[in-house]
Parts: sequence; structure tokens; C-alpha cells
Amino acid sequence: MTVLETRLRRTRRQCAERRGHLADLEVLAQRLCGDAQRVRNQIEQAGPAADATWPLIQRYGKLERSIADLEDRVVAARAALAASEQELNLHERASAYPGIRRRG
Repeated sequence: MTVLETRLRRTRRQCAERRGHLADLEVLAQRLCGDAQRVRNQIEQAGPAADATWPLIQRYGKLERSIADLEDRVVAARAALAASEQELNLHERASAYPGIRRRG
């Protein structure tokens, strides 16, 4: 296997891993949003009874912070995937023309 083929395989594997990671983060974000909505509904149903709603309010706050953090991680994962896909595109084009060397 040539160096070019090895790089191409490594980059394909990296893209696949990053796609999987992004998909996992997006599923988790959806799940947390659903959990937050359920807790929000419980808060609204509980009414003004402060003793009963305080733990729910705390839980809701934690979920909202987790969702915000997760959104940042999704943005970073998308950027990493885009960079990997761009690198993969370069390697695939280079493998299509193995006799041409890249300058730089």
C-alpha cells in the first residue's frame, strides 16, 4: 500500500468517526431538549407551590446549561467534520492523479 493510499484510508476513517460523533451529539441534544420540555411541563403543572417546583426548576436549569454546552460541541464537531471532508477531498483528488505532486 502506498503512502497516498494509507493517507486516503486514514482520512476516510477519520471522516466516518467524526460523522458518527456528530450524529451522537445531535441525538443527545434532541434527547436533552425533550427532557427539558418534559421538566418545563412538570413545572407548569405543579403551579405556584414553591416547595414542589424548586427541584424541578434546578433540574431545568441544569438541562438548559447542558444543552447550551452541547450546542457548542455540535458546532465544533461540524467544523472538524468539514475540515476532514475537505482533507478527504484533497486526498481523493490526489489519488486520482498519482503522478502529479502537490507543491507546498
